[in-house]
Amino acid sequence: MPDSNPLEQSAVLANIEALWHQHPEQALSACEALIESARLQRQPLLQIYAAELYGKIMDHEGRALDARNLLYEAIQQAQALHNFRLEARLHEQIARSHYSVGDYRTALQNWLRCIELSEMDDAEPSIWMLAKVGLGQIYDALGDEQSAVLLHQAAAERIHEVNDPYLEAKIQINLGVNLLKSQRFTEAKMALERALALCLAQHFADYTAESYYRLAEI
Repeated sequence: MPDSNPLEQSAVLANIEALWHQHPEQALSACEALIESARLQRQPLLQIYAAELYGKIMDHEGRALDARNLLYEAIQQAQALHNFRLEARLHEQIARSHYSVGDYRTALQNWLRCIELSEMDDAEPSIWMLAKVGLGQIYDALGDEQSAVLLHQAAAERIHEVNDPYLEAKIQINLGVNLLKSQRFTEAKMALERALALCLAQHFADYTAESYYRLAEI
């Protein structure tokens, strides 16, 4: 499967994604096999995409840290290809995995690098926004709600650049939580009501529950 056939690569990755939610272990095994095949055949781009998908599945299964080695290897491949978009996406995944276990220093370093890469030409605004939210969560965990608010607001200001209601709900919930902690109750209520409206319209059960819970706190 040469790198010159992106349609065939996309089909293979799509088949793995189709397995993901019903058969996660099969999907993970398929990713691992694809990564190994890409290594042997010297197909770095395919290896990166497979590792990225592997990281997403492992994160969904609550095992994000176990994917770190493959993701760091994929970052090296992305750097060799000078593919800054993919490198940014990988840094965002790695940052989240470190944040989930309280390793804020490493998470911070990866999110900052992600933001730096995401400010280059042809970057993905959604990855920039996710990194800003991640940094906001770190400041929140450290008790600096004011800095967290500023970071979440920065992310919210760019949401018009993408069509991603789930990301917008995520931003608004995080913003609302930190506004609430800052005792800015009116603004917090507005942010959380915006999140709730999005969640109800899009049937985001997890974020709907979170929005109701935070509104009840107010």
